[in-house]
Amino acid sequence: MNNPTNCSTQKIQLNLGSGNNPEPGYINVDKQGSPDQRVDLEVFPWPWETSSVGKIRCVYTLEHLGESRDTYLGIIKEMYRVCAHEARIHIIVMNPKSDEFLLDPTRVRPVVPESFHFFNKELNRRWREQGAPHSCLAEELNVDFYIDRQVLMLQDVWQNKVASGEVSQQEIVTLIKQNPSILGAHLFDLIVRKA
Repeated sequence: MNNPTNCSTQKIQLNLGSGNNPEPGYINVDKQGSPDQRVDLEVFPWPWETSSVGKIRCVYTLEHLGESRDTYLGIIKEMYRVCAHEARIHIIVMNPKSDEFLLDPTRVRPVVPESFHFFNKELNRRWREQGAPHSCLAEELNVDFYIDRQVLMLQDVWQNKVASGEVSQQEIVTLIKQNPSILGAHLFDLIVRKA
């Protein structure tokens, strides 16, 4: 049975930087190609209402945006503004130490999951109390995200070696420390916190 309350509070889902990879059930967004909605994500404000989004997919997109600090921080602020409390943001970014990242001139910003610690108010408060020399960007920008899940995605050749048993999980951990370029990408999910 349909619950009219749930229907009225249903949030939209955005696939940002959809390119030629539309995602069913999402509003596919890009500034080029043939998305559902043509939007330049480096121009603010974004066209969605505050707290109207329940889920964002951002797959191989963030590393192509925000070459300047102010533009990148504007993207973070807009992502936070449009998301509802407890919205999930699913992100995959190319490992900035990989050849694929370095060879593509359209990848303008290295992004790793740990950089989102700077947008976590709880960690910012702790750093301030400890006198840590970190930028408290969550407090400065009034945003708040935390990492809910994080997966390291190996380059295909290394994934095949693990799958075949040629290299163990423990060996791969050691190899990543010695040569971070064997990672192909970082996958992580953020959760939005709003008071």
